[in-house]
Amino acid sequence: MTTEEYCREIEAHLCRKNDGHLIRIVGPSFERVCGWAVQGIPLKIACHGIDRYFVRYYAKGQRRRPVHIDFCENDVMDAFDA
Repeated sequence: MTTEEYCREIEAHLCRKNDGHLIRIVGPSFERVCGWAVQGIPLKIACHGIDRYFVRYYAKGQRRRPVHIDFCENDVMDAFDA
């Protein structure tokens, strides 16, 4: 999988988690996600980290606005470390 395909898959997963709201991964966010690919973080682990963030996000109450990938970075890194 190329870095671009990896980013597209992360973007698609984030879109599904945001109930269809498309939040593009561009600029610094794109560099961040490319860094995950370069570090060797498997797509499945990155998606699991994003899911972990959304579990906490929805536990706070009703969803307010779509989530950007930047907010999920700590959970992705934690999932990779585990």
